[in-house]
Amino acid sequence: MMPSPGMRLPRVVLFIEDDLAIRTLLCAMLHQWAGAARHCLTVGVDDDALVAITTGGDRFICVELERIADALPLLATGQVDIVVLDWRISVIPGLTNVQSLMDAMPQGNPPSCVVIISGDIGQEEGLAAIQAGATDFLQKGATFSRDFLARVQADWARHLRYVATYEALRQLQVRTPHAHP
Repeated sequence: MMPSPGMRLPRVVLFIEDDLAIRTLLCAMLHQWAGAARHCLTVGVDDDALVAITTGGDRFICVELERIADALPLLATGQVDIVVLDWRISVIPGLTNVQSLMDAMPQGNPPSCVVIISGDIGQEEGLAAIQAGATDFLQKGATFSRDFLARVQADWARHLRYVATYEALRQLQVRTPHAHP
């Protein structure tokens, strides 16, 4: 599936998933989505992801990680567009992981688009994840690979609208002097 004309594609996608096969599949799908637009690069667990993100130029970069702790310094750069997080990545509860991701993102900027994936996330857990800052949650299953790309594209489009609104409001605040009583 090709990107919509005029749509800005994500530059850095961070996958935090302990299953190598799933990470590889999802990263390949996103490479297909972005591949027509520019060169793609996959950064693995053993590579220096921070260097790749900060010096990658216009390349589409998929960063594949197995642990939340490895993701936090990358999120602090403010350059990660989309995070795909496995809900059951560690013994730490999924909601705690979502909050750790949100806390690691720089303040004063719109947060990254965060998509939760899981084989066993329930409706209540998914809604709690969204209330904590996630953008969406998606069940792994038979139609997962087809649904994943469509949902990420929709989430990304919604995120771009959010960022545009955020920037417009910020510009309005800069132009509008505050009234002093």
